[in-house]
Amino acid sequence: MTIAPEIVVPYITAREGAEADSFFNLRMGRRPDGRPRLRYVDEAPPDRDLKDVLWARYSTSLDTFGQPCGTPRWRMVHSHRQRVTIALLPVPGVHRPLEANQRHLLPYRHPQIGMFLASHLVRELRDHKVVNLDDLVPAA
Repeated sequence: MTIAPEIVVPYITAREGAEADSFFNLRMGRRPDGRPRLRYVDEAPPDRDLKDVLWARYSTSLDTFGQPCGTPRWRMVHSHRQRVTIALLPVPGVHRPLEANQRHLLPYRHPQIGMFLASHLVRELRDHKVVNLDDLVPAA
């Protein structure tokens, strides 16, 4: 009997059954300072990150252990799981642009960031230093 090896699927990979929330649930609203911003009709705190950026909602199918399930959609990223993963990375860096569309990137500091629905976060490693593992001091 031959047993097929399990395929490792990255946590951020979208799965069959995960669907984007309808654009009909989006409205124009106002920030506390009066500037316009995009919002969900039933917006909740997890819909925005710490920089007040609105993120696309996707449904999630979970197994009995609370893990994502369904056939992987290899070229798609589940935006919420990507946000969680990048937030937990210990690599120092700058959370830089959001995708406004396939060709243009919109930086977090853009004055009209509130008018966009974010779906991907780009993190860029700008520098590195090669170290010898033997030179590292063990944690106490």
